[in-house]
Amino acid sequence: MVISRKAPGPRGKWLVGDMDAYLASRIGWLQATQKQYGDIVRLGPDTLVVHDPELAHEVLARTNDTYLLETRQLAGRRQRATAQARLDKWMAVRQGMWHGFASRLMEAHLAHLMAEAGLLLDLYAGDDKDLADRCRATTGRLIVDFCIGGDPKHAALCEEAAVRADLLFTSAQAALIQKETRRRFRRRPLASAASAANAELLDFLRDSVVERRSRRYSGAPRDLLDLLLHASEADDTDDLIVSVLRMAMFASHGVPGAALSWIVLRLASEPTSFRAVRAEAEACPVDGMLSLERLPLTTAFVKETLRLHPPQWLLTRTAIRRTTVGAYRIRAGQEVLVSPYLIHRDGRFWPRPERFEPERWMGNQMPYPRHTYIPFGAGPRICPGSRLAMAHMVILTARLAADYVPRVPHVEDLNVTCDGLLLPANVQGGWTHRAP
Repeated sequence: MVISRKAPGPRGKWLVGDMDAYLASRIGWLQATQKQYGDIVRLGPDTLVVHDPELAHEVLARTNDTYLLETRQLAGRRQRATAQARLDKWMAVRQGMWHGFASRLMEAHLAHLMAEAGLLLDLYAGDDKDLADRCRATTGRLIVDFCIGGDPKHAALCEEAAVRADLLFTSAQAALIQKETRRRFRRRPLASAASAANAELLDFLRDSVVERRSRRYSGAPRDLLDLLLHASEADDTDDLIVSVLRMAMFASHGVPGAALSWIVLRLASEPTSFRAVRAEAEACPVDGMLSLERLPLTTAFVKETLRLHPPQWLLTRTAIRRTTVGAYRIRAGQEVLVSPYLIHRDGRFWPRPERFEPERWMGNQMPYPRHTYIPFGAGPRICPGSRLAMAHMVILTARLAADYVPRVPHVEDLNVTCDGLLLPANVQGGWTHRAP
């Protein structure tokens, strides 16, 4: 194979390539240029887009070794070096999250949610607010409850924690959307607000950890904080525990909320599927012992929603050393973009890719080739809370279909924003109680 320095792509402008056209219509640009140039497209001098699932997986799998994540927030070589130096500690934080999400604690949390989902949905019922905000508040409350809500003394603080986590998420998203993270020598008010929100959440969590540790609870873990305290040594500092809780609340705040927004829209827009999900939910008693395996239609509905509307619609990696992607050289500092949105809608891998068909997930075989379904990413930086988030979505979908009526526009009639997460733009609505 001949290795080339320059991938095909629009000529664009000097220094910035075709960035202006891309920013004017991100998804439209990606679709058009893939059709014209193929599975590797040059966006600009420092950016490639990879559409081939095998090559995309190779890039994602080499994260931490050859690529770094989220480097749009790193303003140069020095920041990348700092991120690399902290990598081992950061992966330890993620390992702590994974342990908590994969433990028996999750089973107890989901059993509680099975019984109490209606009370949570009641908190945010109505049709007079922004749908994305309403859904983010719903799922944000869930992850906060999982993290610190098991202790009755801390349960009363869940609302405050959820508000602080939401403020951090929204301010960080605003700074990223406005590209403030790339400004090295200019004022960055949004980034400063995000830093302040982060500091406030960290202080809140640090106080919570210290207070709970002082009471020396020794029973079965009631939430993630209990689990982390039990696993720590007596002379350990609390920094790692605080980091795990902070990242769980931050990373699990916006993405599930965006997913729930699309689920509500699809429930309203797919009457046949909606009736099937409702019938399945009504046939399953909510007794705290319900197994997700008894909700296959609902699970299929959620998976298909995530296929067509992956909240993390674009994954970014930046090379930290020279490497190759397919037949093209990559130098340190170059970005590689992978779009789950486009891979999920590629007709080479998905029959009738633009149609909403939950039944494609109901067979015994996977309905897609490997590496072509990545709503939670892939490789070492795959979302550690993917199992928990998926379970949350299935339970909430079942309860929404059984007991509520979505009050939102048809999904095909609304605009989409992809600044940051993939979200319905400016949609007022939500859900109201089903008439008896």
